[in-house]
Amino acid sequence: MSEDDEESNPQKKRSKFTYDDARKTIQASDAELDKGLRDRRVLVVKGTHLYELRPIAPSHLTKILECLLINLVSQSLPYTDAPLMPLLHALEDDHEVPRDITRQVMCWFGRIDEGQLGSTWEMDADAVVREIGLGILRAHRNDPVSEPDFLQQWRKAVGDTFEERVSLALLSGNYLTSTEALSDPPVSLLIYFPSTALPVEPGARFTELFLARPRWKGDEIAPFLADIAVDSKERDKLLLKHARALTDSQGIWYTGRAKYNV
Repeated sequence: MSEDDEESNPQKKRSKFTYDDARKTIQASDAELDKGLRDRRVLVVKGTHLYELRPIAPSHLTKILECLLINLVSQSLPYTDAPLMPLLHALEDDHEVPRDITRQVMCWFGRIDEGQLGSTWEMDADAVVREIGLGILRAHRNDPVSEPDFLQQWRKAVGDTFEERVSLALLSGNYLTSTEALSDPPVSLLIYFPSTALPVEPGARFTELFLARPRWKGDEIAPFLADIAVDSKERDKLLLKHARALTDSQGIWYTGRAKYNV
C-alpha cells in the first residue's frame, strides 16, 4: 500500500497503543507496568481522548537531559534539590518541550518530591551522565571512535559541573574495545555494542558474543551477561555450559565451544 492509499483510508493506518491497551494485554500490576515503561523509555502522552504510549527517540532524550543540566547550572539550582517549575518553564519556553514530557523524563532520572513549598527534583546525576554518554556512543555502532575523543565529547556534553562523573564504567555492557595498532602509541577504540540488543536466550546470547569477539576475559564478558544471570554463581554456570576456558600468559580467556562454529 502506498502512502497516498493510507492517507485516503484512515482505517488502514496503525492505531495508537494506549496505556489502557497495555493494562489489558500485559499481565502485570500497574506498578510493574509503569516500571517497564520507564525502563524502556516509553512516554505516556495525553491524546485526544486517551493516554497514548510513545517511545522517546534517544536523540530527543539526550537533548532534554543536556538542557536540564545546562539550566541547573545557569539558574544555580542544586541538582539534589532543584525547584521543579523553573526547569519545566525553561524547557517549554526555550526548547518547546511540553511540561508533562519534561516531568516524565525527570522522574526517569531522579525523584520528584511534592513538598508544601513546591515540588523539587532530586536528580540521579550518574544516570543522567550515563544516558548522555550513551547518546554519544550510539553514533559509533559501525564507526569506532578513539577513547580520548569520546571522553572529550562526553565531558563537553555534560559540562564542567558534572564532567568529573564521566567514566567508562558507567557504560559497562554497551561497548567493545579494540586497539588501533598502527598508531604510535596505540590508541584504544570504542564501538557501540549494547547488551540490551542481544538475545535473551543464553545460547543465542553467547553465539552473538563470540561472533563479535572470538575470546573474552571474564571481566569483559560479565557486563554482557548481567541481565540474564542473577548473580556471579549463575554467570559462572552459564560460562561453564556455553564457553570454554583457556589459560595463557595473560590469564583466563573464554572462547566459544565447537558447536557455535557448526
